[in-house]
Amino acid sequence: MLNLLLLLVLATTSWSPAASGQDTSSATVSPLNTHCNATAGNHTAVGSAYLSNLRALGGALSRRALATGFASGSYGAAPDEVHGLVLCRGDFTGGNCTDGLASAFRDAAAQFCPGAADATVYYDQYMIRYTNDGRLLSDPGDNEPLWSGKNMNEVAGADAAARFMAKATELMNRTADLAAFGSSSSPSRYATGETWFDEQGVSVVYGLVQCTPDLTGEQCRSCLAGIIAQMPKLFGDASSRPVGGRILGVRCNLRYEKDVFFKETSTTIKLNMPKTLE
Repeated sequence: MLNLLLLLVLATTSWSPAASGQDTSSATVSPLNTHCNATAGNHTAVGSAYLSNLRALGGALSRRALATGFASGSYGAAPDEVHGLVLCRGDFTGGNCTDGLASAFRDAAAQFCPGAADATVYYDQYMIRYTNDGRLLSDPGDNEPLWSGKNMNEVAGADAAARFMAKATELMNRTADLAAFGSSSSPSRYATGETWFDEQGVSVVYGLVQCTPDLTGEQCRSCLAGIIAQMPKLFGDASSRPVGGRILGVRCNLRYEKDVFFKETSTTIKLNMPKTLE
């Protein structure tokens, strides 16, 4: 007998090569990255029980994320049980996001990962993950698969590049602290920030971090620390650093850019700003 278990968590909240606009529907928006795990087996043939369960779960998670921006759950019975989660970016909740999520599930099964029982699809402002492996929901420490991208423009020269990466890393760490521990009454696990740089045409660096809201503060901060530590390796080298970059994972993600790409709020932290801009 099929049974539906949806675990809903409140959430109050990704990247083209430059700052992007607002997605309105994944029907016309290409994903940033798709990851199809062929080793999980082929369970989504037309008419299969797994595919039916996937469609039911995708629809349910998309609807339930309308108010929260996040939902996770399972549908069906072994061996055709499917587990999944969805996450909208903290400033892109509501109908625009959930419409995109619903389309993303359909496109993943039909176009991006046909036949795959395990898929992850990252869009600019939302993501979906589904699998036949129940550890997706029982092991919040697994942030795989990861995807990274970077802006093609750079801060050049060893000294300037080092200063830029130091500022970007400080921004990510401070913003990660806010996302993980900033509000015990509303643990959205989403935060934004800005820091002054003012070199080579880059006045301000803007940053965003987010975790799935079912993580504890400690779990969120540990997840973010893991991807922040990868920034120097993934984004340029000692001689130059890209002016924007992002790392997307199932449980947490980060992004920084020289242009604002999120909706600024009263909780957006500001670092090293001139007094005239504070």
